[in-house]
Amino acid sequence: MATATVQDKLIEKWFKDDTYDVLDKDISKKEYDNKLIAWLDVLGMSKKIMESGKSDSGAEDIIKNIEKLRNCVENSCNFLIRQDKLDYIQLNDGFVIVSELDCIDDLCKILCEIQWKVLLEIKMSIRGALTAGQVITNNDPKVIIGPGFINAYNLEDENAIFPRVLFSDNIYKYIEKKNIKFSYITKDVDNLKYLDFFKYELELEDDFKNFDYKLKVHGIKEYVNENYNLHINSNTNIAQKYGWIISKLSILKININR
Repeated sequence: MATATVQDKLIEKWFKDDTYDVLDKDISKKEYDNKLIAWLDVLGMSKKIMESGKSDSGAEDIIKNIEKLRNCVENSCNFLIRQDKLDYIQLNDGFVIVSELDCIDDLCKILCEIQWKVLLEIKMSIRGALTAGQVITNNDPKVIIGPGFINAYNLEDENAIFPRVLFSDNIYKYIEKKNIKFSYITKDVDNLKYLDFFKYELELEDDFKNFDYKLKVHGIKEYVNENYNLHINSNTNIAQKYGWIISKLSILKININR
């Protein structure tokens, strides 16, 4: 398990018994609902936050990036939010997204879209997990909590490793049972299933040259290559995350050096 970050400590605080003391009294009357729950964590952001105090513009840069993150998530989720089928909450640089069970197709597309937007617009990667389980949602104060959220958080924290959004077993079984066809679900080399947002975006673009051009013009090829080479001899844990991106783009016949 990764070293505890500021975000981890905040989440741990949520899990304490006395958390409910600060919540709206009506929430204790609610019952858990079965929902789809996604937990998304932005890789490297906690480190940037910790280092932000070392420069005059550090705090301002962090705030701008956090706002960009929120905009990426909110813009992608708006369609289902307006239908009261989805809700989300931001925890530092992480996001909990909850939706109705029948929105699995839309939610998978939303998660792919968020990963793609964050990579292109902020040049950062997202790691996460999607599962189904019991949660309580409350708007005043804003709360999303329950066993389903903890399961999603643990799945990401203990298994995701690379910038990918994993599927829990119960999600995949549900997809198979309902015969839902997602061409962008991929089994990785460790046999874990994840949302292949690169494949999704390539199919959405429906033009290999345009997809390749976007990666180049937004500086993603350069960004991935530089960070991989920067860390390969000094920090293999970081380097492998960029190496994972390079390998997935190579599978799609994307030349990362051109």
